[in-house]
Amino acid sequence: MKNSNLRYQPVIWVASIFLGLLLFPSGLAYSKPVSRVSSKYLYSQENERYESAEEVVAERRKRRRRRIPKQNKVSEQKKVDKKISSQKGEPAKKSKRKRRRRRRGKPEPVKHSEKKEYQDETKIKTIEGVKPLEDRWRILYRENLIDPYNQNILKGDRPVLGQDIFFTARVDSISRFEFFGTVPTPAGVSAADPIAEEFFGGNRKNAYIQDFRFTLELFKGDTSFRPRDWEIRLTPAINLTHINAAENGILSRDVRKGTVRTTDDYALEEASVEYHLFDLNRYYDFVSFKGGIQKFNSDFRGIIFEDSNLGGRLLGTLDNNIYQFNILYFEMLEKDTNSLLNTFNDRQQEVFIANIYAQDFLVKGYTAEFSVHYNNDGPSTEYDKNLFLARPDAIGDAAEHEVDVKYLGLAGEGHWGRVNVSHFFYYALGNDSLNNIAGREVDIAAFAVGLEFSIDDDWVRYRFSWLHASGDGDPEDGKGEGFDAILPNPNFVGGRNTYWIAQAIPLAGTGVQMVNQDSVFPSLRSSKAQGQANFVNPGINIYNIGMDLNFSPKIRSTLNLSKLSFEKTEPLELVLNQANIARDIGFDLSLGTEWRPWLNNNVIVDVGTNVLFPGEGFKDILTDGNLYSVTSRLIFTY
Repeated sequence: MKNSNLRYQPVIWVASIFLGLLLFPSGLAYSKPVSRVSSKYLYSQENERYESAEEVVAERRKRRRRRIPKQNKVSEQKKVDKKISSQKGEPAKKSKRKRRRRRRGKPEPVKHSEKKEYQDETKIKTIEGVKPLEDRWRILYRENLIDPYNQNILKGDRPVLGQDIFFTARVDSISRFEFFGTVPTPAGVSAADPIAEEFFGGNRKNAYIQDFRFTLELFKGDTSFRPRDWEIRLTPAINLTHINAAENGILSRDVRKGTVRTTDDYALEEASVEYHLFDLNRYYDFVSFKGGIQKFNSDFRGIIFEDSNLGGRLLGTLDNNIYQFNILYFEMLEKDTNSLLNTFNDRQQEVFIANIYAQDFLVKGYTAEFSVHYNNDGPSTEYDKNLFLARPDAIGDAAEHEVDVKYLGLAGEGHWGRVNVSHFFYYALGNDSLNNIAGREVDIAAFAVGLEFSIDDDWVRYRFSWLHASGDGDPEDGKGEGFDAILPNPNFVGGRNTYWIAQAIPLAGTGVQMVNQDSVFPSLRSSKAQGQANFVNPGINIYNIGMDLNFSPKIRSTLNLSKLSFEKTEPLELVLNQANIARDIGFDLSLGTEWRPWLNNNVIVDVGTNVLFPGEGFKDILTDGNLYSVTSRLIFTY
């Protein structure tokens, strides 16, 4: 048995080898080399066989250069359609669409078919029981007419007509109190105290002034980056005034009126229409026209003109809002004596103003202004409501005269690095047909200059400011060299916090004011609102240091100390017939505090006090006692 098995073993081995070669030929013939690097042949997947390494690498590089994109289903379908059409003998349709050159950076225009498909896909499907919103203004809109902090149609949060016509309403209540104050007051021939012996009588004064203003505005335009198409603005005002003085003949020329005066007045402080004329470029630089009774401040600090009056104004911007310009003409209305609100009587005064503002002028963050003012105040005679002579001034030759004067100005506001800067320079030239103090025609040549530097240190701002207005050294030489403004309301050298600016200081026995309320120039005119500008005056120098203290976002205080002096005293000596009047006016110390309890401007409480310590010049003219006032102001805005 063993021998027979051994005899057939070679046959079994030969059969096994034959079956292996027959069943697995690819494993022997096409086995891959172990090392691709060392091999001279590479496997070509495209041809499914081994080829020379050089040929495979060359083919791969060639394909990489061609960058053949992957064929999508659409291209494959086009190939199939083309093959079918060629088999049928029909010529293939060529595309008639021409390839247009596209500018670099310009996006490819959207195809009309794509637009249609997009519109079809984005159609809003109405759901049963759900009403779609009319427009975007009513998305999450929750109105409350009483609460001004929520969305409100009275604030212009949604249109009242169509999609872009809005309405706003605003109510302001301004209450001013002067609890007690002192003003140098001549006793006159009918003193309140029958046993008064001194030339000056009682100097106390108490006052309460209440103003209500209702501003209504209708305008078209729903964007903030371009001007409104048109605007209609209306502001009626109501004034209530109660004053208690210490002497007769102060509140009224009629001494029988006593020492108490209560008046009420109403007026139209704004009634204007603004219309957008045209745009200048794609940055929405524009030109608009505004006509009617309107507010206007001709510079940064209210040095020359700030008022609400009847006129026409051309306004606009240039060079992507880098420049703003105004061209304005006022036909001035007469002011009420006690409320200072507008009346409907012609003042016979014309005011022309043209200015241009340049932002980032020479220095980033600094704005410069170039301006021209023209004031023509015609001859007229006007007695105010208290029977005092307002025009011409009741001093010297009280004769009607015309004041024709031009102002050339340069002003600036902003910061140079850390230093905040504010400055102005105005030069006045013109003619006064008959100046009452000089008693003759006067050629006007006067100037005023002011400079303020401040720097912020955490919550404290330190300020230094200086103001100089030229004075007339020879009031009878036919030259008016004392500077005066048109209708100033200066926020400079302490502003309304100081006694010198906040109070009207009379020049005893002359019928004029040494300085008017809300003015800084000792112009010797009857009143700021109803009198005429006078350029024969002493001028003034003011040096001021102060601090703005921001204790919190709610509480802010301002402290000021000013040194005042006359530039020239010759006009005072001529008017008072008094020689050797000193130039020193004295020191003015003031403190004001502002409280915003709700961290906004809806409620503001102002409390201030100021004291004037008279210098030798002030003592020569009026009194040697200290003058003071304590005031407060409550502002409610809806």
